[in-house]
Parts: sequence; structure tokens; C-alpha cells
Amino acid sequence: MPSKSVQNINNFSYVNFIHFLIAVFPISFIAGNLIINLNIILIIIFTLVIFKNKVFLIKYNIVDKFIFFAFGLSVFSGVINTAEIYLADKDYVQNFNILIKSFLYLRYLLFYLILRFLVEANIFNFKIFFISSFACSLFVSIDLIYQFIFGIDILGLKQNTIDVNKFSGPFGDELIAGSYLQKFGFLSFFFIPLFFKVNSKKIIYSYLVFLFLIILFSLIITGNRMPFVLFVFIMFSLFIFEKKTRKYFISLSLITTLVFLLTYKYNIATKNYFNHFFKTSIEIKDSTMNFIFRDLSSAELKIFKKDPQLFIPNTYVKELYSGVATWRQNKIIGGGIDSFYANCIKSLNDCASHPHNYYIEILSEIGGVGLLIFLLIFGKVFFDTFYLKYLKKVKFDNLIIPFMFLFLAEIFPIKTSGSFFTTSNASFIFFILAITVALSRRPN
Repeated sequence: MPSKSVQNINNFSYVNFIHFLIAVFPISFIAGNLIINLNIILIIIFTLVIFKNKVFLIKYNIVDKFIFFAFGLSVFSGVINTAEIYLADKDYVQNFNILIKSFLYLRYLLFYLILRFLVEANIFNFKIFFISSFACSLFVSIDLIYQFIFGIDILGLKQNTIDVNKFSGPFGDELIAGSYLQKFGFLSFFFIPLFFKVNSKKIIYSYLVFLFLIILFSLIITGNRMPFVLFVFIMFSLFIFEKKTRKYFISLSLITTLVFLLTYKYNIATKNYFNHFFKTSIEIKDSTMNFIFRDLSSAELKIFKKDPQLFIPNTYVKELYSGVATWRQNKIIGGGIDSFYANCIKSLNDCASHPHNYYIEILSEIGGVGLLIFLLIFGKVFFDTFYLKYLKKVKFDNLIIPFMFLFLAEIFPIKTSGSFFTTSNASFIFFILAITVALSRRPN
């Protein structure tokens, strides 16, 4: 049996490796889903190897219990729907796909619990995580600008082939650079203020302005409009709620306006994208109550089947409608994780892989009960952070600030988004959720 000193050395090495894995988290989103999954699995394995059952001895609060219910419901929905599919068609090749995805999704529950433990036990290395987020965001931004100028990025990747007017930098044909910068780029602004004592206000101001300029311009040229809007939204929310940042409000507002207007005026692709964004937003607003969330009459159904374009003005409206139509097939517990497409084609001939809105997707895949549970989770976290900090003036550890605002951006109800249940989105959602919940319980 190894001596205590040897065990301590081993544990020290394992903990340092966990710190390394945490630093790799922002990098893994550039590398792709395989590396994200590998990173999560390694964090889970090494934490369990070192701390064993201590991980599960944290004091669970109401949010944790709701999260247990949500994952339990996803498995229950998977079992019920798989049984129904199997009984209806025993020869159907993919009849166990929903069940398998439901159980695989449990890895995010483990990931959430382990992050909760690491933060509450003061093992999570925030400094190295913020350094990594800053370095990765700076690299992605510079790479995007280089690609914008030369048509090829630093790594030799050519301009996106799906839409030649959008720039994806190191992400290749995946148009997710804007989403990446909206998430990890926002964290970069807190790197120096939180972890370094800088007495010179000029240095802090220069750092913020430089970072803001480069990330803002990079966001615009990606053509990812919703990440740009969310980034501006959470930055301005930060200026409004945090007294220490209000002095930057006017200057950064002017920078935002100037950079956007200049890019909008002199770059025809940017102009077209944002014009289309405004037009689409109005169409979604007009269609939401008039079409998406009501049952069509028999006469309207005939017209709809003959000419869907009379009801569906754009792709986003179609995706929202398909999500609601899919939910109506199983309103209580949904069709199960990764069931959207298979159920959607029963209502529409042309379906996307998901409805591009978290809330509609939760409705369609784990039903009204699932949506209610997640609304309770989001509402409780919002109460325990924003409400207590800014309305009740409860003091929190300053580390919670960036995670609170990123959490707000993630749960923003009217945004178009990727799938709630895919690797990259689920990893980031439960990462932010776990840290926000853990820090809300930490004394100032």
C-alpha cells in the first residue's frame, strides 16, 4: 500500500491534470465535438478517481433537485417512447436510438455535479480557465480578421464554402465562430480585472477598448447575427447593473455604434445579413401568435398543404412551427431526446434536425413537464443571482459576475440557437449552470 506522502503527490498530480483539463475546455470547442466529449469524460474520470464518493456529498439545493428531475424525465421519456416505437415496428432499425441518447445524455448530469464539487471545494482553477478563454478568443478574433483580409486563415483554412460572405476562421465549414466569441470572448474582459492588480486606469481602459474593438469587429464579420446581438446585450447589461463599469458605458457605446455603422456601410455582405435579420425578426414576431401557436382550421390546413409559403414567410418561422407541431404529438413528456426529426416529418415534409430555439426543442423532446422543470431551474438561478445581487444588494464573490451574464444570454428566450441537446451546447450550458449555482452559494 502506498505511503501517505506518495498518495499526496499522486493527488497533487491528478489535481494539476484537472486544472489542465479545465484550461483545455475553451480550446476543445475549437477542436470539435470529439475533443469536447473526451475532455468532459476525462474531467469526470479523474475527479472521481481522486475524490470518489466525496463528489456526491455536496449539499444539494433546490436547483440541483430540479436538475435531477429533468434528467430523470429525459430517461423516462426515452424508455416510454422507445417502447412505443418498438411495439409499433419491431423491425425498425433505429428503435433504440432515443433510449441510447437519453442514457448518454446523463454524462452532463455527472459533469454538472463534478463542476459543482470542484468549485465548492475550491479546486476549480478560475485563473487558468480565464487565461485560456482570453488566449483562445484573441486567437479566433485575429484568425477571423486575417481570413477577412486574405481569404485564408492562419491555419491555412480557406474561406467558408457554405456561404462565402461569412467567415468562420479555425472552425472551417462550421459557422459557429460568432457563437464562440459571444461566449468565451465575453469572459476575456474579466481576465485582468479579476486576477491582476493593475493600478493604472489607462492600462485597464486600453485593454478593454482593444479587446472590445477586436471582438466586436470579428463578431460582425462572422455573419452570425444573434451572437452579435447577444454579445452587445450582455455587455450593455453589465454596464447598467455594475457600477464599476458604468464609466465605460458612453465610450464603448460610441465604439459599438461606430464599428457597426462603418462595417454596415462599407461591407455589402454585412449590410445584407443585418437587413435580412431585421426583416426576419419582424416576420417571426408577426407569425408567432397568428400562426405558430394556434391550431389551423380545416380550411386553413387545406391551404397550408397546398401552399405552405402563405403561412411560412421564412425558414425560422418554419422551424418554430415544426417544433410546436412536433410537441403537439406528445404534449406531456415529449418524443424523447433526438426524436425531433423523426416526429417532425409526420407533420411537415421538410424538417430541420432541430427547431433552433431551446425552449421549443425542450417542449418537443421532453414535453410540457420538461419545459416546466427547466423554467423552474432558470427562474431559481436568476432569483439566486441577479435578483439577490442587484435588487437585494446581497454580496457575492466577484467571480460570479461573468457567469451570471453568460447564463442570462444562454437562457434568452427569443434567440435562435443550435440544439439544446447537442455536445457543444449542452456542455457549455451545464458548465455555466454548475459554476453559477456553485458560486451563488459561496460567501463573499
